[in-house]
Amino acid sequence: MRIQTPKAVATSGAAVIVGIAILMSTNTGASADGPTSSYGHNARGQTFGSALAAASPNEEPDLIQAVATNGRTGYVLRAELDAAAGANFQSPQEALAWQTANEGKNSVVTVYEADGVTKVGVFVMHHPSAAERAAANAAAAQSGPAGE
Repeated sequence: MRIQTPKAVATSGAAVIVGIAILMSTNTGASADGPTSSYGHNARGQTFGSALAAASPNEEPDLIQAVATNGRTGYVLRAELDAAAGANFQSPQEALAWQTANEGKNSVVTVYEADGVTKVGVFVMHHPSAAERAAANAAAAQSGPAGE
């Protein structure tokens, strides 16, 4: 799964809720040969498909299936998604600095057709502020454990 950090999950922002649903929406299904064999390939040699077929981030396709804010389904470049999500840090201090610098902001990632060139829309990730995270955590605590 792509969304791995609290800053991208613990929020009540519609953009993040859409983002979470997008990346978890469709499973292309891993084959017996592993998830990468179930991905399509475009003319540029890029793989495309759902991140759910991957057992780890290293096995994700180059273009990850997503739904743009305009409702069109397409693919985001894994490198752009990682940069927008703050996924590439060398230390906890670097991660905290990134989170502080991006609090309350949106990251916009282009959504492409499977060719990796034709733009079909944008995907927005919201990075909640400390107040937004606290409100989301309080709401979750009031609603009780899942399934109750």
